[in-house]
Amino acid sequence: MKVLIVVGSARQGRVADKVADYVASALGDRDGVEIETVDLAGLGLPFFDNQTLPAMEGYVPNTQAGLDWQAAVAGADRVIMTVAEYNHSYTPVLKNALDHLYKEWSGKPVALVGYGSVGGARAIAALEPVIGNVGIELRSDEARLVFGEHLSYSGEIIDQEAAAKLIDNTLDKLLV
Repeated sequence: MKVLIVVGSARQGRVADKVADYVASALGDRDGVEIETVDLAGLGLPFFDNQTLPAMEGYVPNTQAGLDWQAAVAGADRVIMTVAEYNHSYTPVLKNALDHLYKEWSGKPVALVGYGSVGGARAIAALEPVIGNVGIELRSDEARLVFGEHLSYSGEIIDQEAAAKLIDNTLDKLLV
């Protein structure tokens, strides 16, 4: 099974890459899982500007970054998104990445690993209608890593056991 990990923040000083590394480590302990990571900060996906909407017949991304993103999502059996909470919502780079595709999301099982002062809860809540609109099969029991409880503000794990339990529970739901 191929699992795509999406690093959903592009901010300097972010912890999304560290959270993605924790998820990859937990996935690496599972048999039969191939991991691919796409870091939206390095992908270079421009703001969506295609004349054809992704839901329309004949849609093709108009940049190499868009084609690479399309191939990564289409080629994955499952997707895990790191979801940072910025100003009570999810990141613009994640919204833009979602907007670039449509049919690739249809029925795709996705899990969320949120983090922030309330574990990314508000970001996840804001993201759910978008996810539902593009046909993603959201797997419940998302991990919500709280700054000061599970993670330090620099992204180091504070409570290894609790963080591992949250991540493992999310992976269990995603990989069925």
